[in-house]
Amino acid sequence: MRSFTESHIPMRTSPLLSRPILGFCLCLLLTSTMITGRAYAIDIPKQPRLISELSLATGTEFSGVEFGGISGLFPTGAEHEYLAISDDRSEHAPARFYRLSLSPSDDIWQFKLRSSHTLKTVTGKPFASGTLDPETIALLPSGDILWSSEGDKDHRPTLYLADRSGLTRKIYPLPQSFMHNKKKKTGIRRNRGPEGMTLIPGGKRALLAMEDALYQDGKTASLKQGALIRLLEFDIENGQWGAQYAYPTDPVPRRALLPPFIQVNGVTDILWMDESRLLVLERAYSAGVGNTIKVFVTTLTGATPWREDQPVMPLPKKLWFEIPSESFGELKPDNLEAMAFGPVIDGKRTLILASDNNFNRLQKNQFLILEF
Repeated sequence: MRSFTESHIPMRTSPLLSRPILGFCLCLLLTSTMITGRAYAIDIPKQPRLISELSLATGTEFSGVEFGGISGLFPTGAEHEYLAISDDRSEHAPARFYRLSLSPSDDIWQFKLRSSHTLKTVTGKPFASGTLDPETIALLPSGDILWSSEGDKDHRPTLYLADRSGLTRKIYPLPQSFMHNKKKKTGIRRNRGPEGMTLIPGGKRALLAMEDALYQDGKTASLKQGALIRLLEFDIENGQWGAQYAYPTDPVPRRALLPPFIQVNGVTDILWMDESRLLVLERAYSAGVGNTIKVFVTTLTGATPWREDQPVMPLPKKLWFEIPSESFGELKPDNLEAMAFGPVIDGKRTLILASDNNFNRLQKNQFLILEF
């Protein structure tokens, strides 16, 4: 491993670079979707352009701890500063989150690691190896932190409330219907639980997104069909789970070419854009082909909540952009799992995408900065 004692980390930079939707017994249109008899049009922003790509090699260390596994990103409110959670299951080092900065400088963005914070149980001890799988993080107006663990066959998917140092204050297991039960074929699939999270405007509620369909909700995405995943509201003040919504993913876009012929697609993050629009990051991977990234715009306006005893009414969605595509030239996306808004520059908004390198030397820590 390469080790750096300074907080400024050398990074490779790239300069400025000049379908049918699913049918779940409903007709989903790209431009609008009928929900409870009414049509809701979705406006998308103009096509974004890449203004910077930063990459950090797997194996780079910060204060003796390997950096990587970025699965969630959230602005702190300080200039150009973000919280970034690692999905290290306390295997490479104790589970942790970082404070880092991504700031524009002479058309080339700069990366700086500011600090690393260990996630701790209510007793103040680091989480034991294999007992959690951190995937999302959000900073609350109170200064506390919300983060989630995806869970697996032995551990429940859980939302944690922690103080700014990482010490757990409260624990909120997801509702029973999300609990993994392989015998009954219910709950989350292994490593496919709560993968994305965003604060609903106002900061009093959070919205979590599952990566894939629960067992009872149907099959995972394939080349022929997408999956139906759940979005789940959480009332932060009362600590109560709220409404659920159905979101339809795209099918897997490309066939795997190499053994073991893995080909998947799922939701890796969500981000509230304004009062009515929500961004959804879908990440597909096919062995021998690579990653395909699609960012969609959806809305909860007029949406019918998911109820177990009623027909499912999926949310509408419209494609905003896709990587790789002609719009992004030769850009090759890594395993992008995190999404946050950056600063407004010359009146234009920026969007930051970050990758989970899986601590794999064949991958990299990648940050893409888009302008729109």
